[in-house]
Amino acid sequence: MQPAPLFPNPRDVKEADPSESVRSSEILKVLEARFEIVACHNSGGTLLQFLLHGIAGNFRSDDSDSLAVLEMLVHIEDTLIDTGALPSDFVLVVARPR
Repeated sequence: MQPAPLFPNPRDVKEADPSESVRSSEILKVLEARFEIVACHNSGGTLLQFLLHGIAGNFRSDDSDSLAVLEMLVHIEDTLIDTGALPSDFVLVVARPR
């Protein structure tokens, strides 16, 4: 049986790599202050980066059952983000200088 996904402790992440997630909650605010945001798209990653860690390769394009499970997981995460229940850890931004 696969163990439950482990979510990293922020203190452990900081100890392992002090540059990881430095002021990440401020990135979009800083971008908006200095750039005109042309497009901003949430791309998930809040749960799936941890849930699929080490097993993503098991979802094969020639296996319709595994693709159905993967699509379901993506849909669940997308719905949680779209409803505001979860933030999106990954965001794609297109911007131009002001």
